[in-house]
Amino acid sequence: MAFEAVRGGSLFLLVQGGRLRRRLTPALGSNRGGIVKPQQLEKWKATREKGMLRYVLVTGVLSYGLTMFVAMTFFVHRDDLSAKSIAISAVIWTLGGAVFGTTMWLFMERQFRKAFGSAA
Repeated sequence: MAFEAVRGGSLFLLVQGGRLRRRLTPALGSNRGGIVKPQQLEKWKATREKGMLRYVLVTGVLSYGLTMFVAMTFFVHRDDLSAKSIAISAVIWTLGGAVFGTTMWLFMERQFRKAFGSAA
């Protein structure tokens, strides 16, 4: 299988049944806002007005961090539970959630700015 870059997409050369076939696939970021759907960008407008701190706390720390803390601490590593291991896990998943939330904020902001310009 060989790859060749083409503007607006990728050209794949596939070998099927002894014959070489071409197939043009659309570019990954070919829609208006990149890889995010326009409906998501409209929803992002309301979310970004609430601020980054709220987004990181709700989406990152509470939604991701708390879920992962409970799952990993009480379901995956339930054999060796102690107050120390629970506290360490809580700190790790709180920080992990904050990193996740910040990363998602930056990703969505980048997609939003691509779609609506840097003045948005």
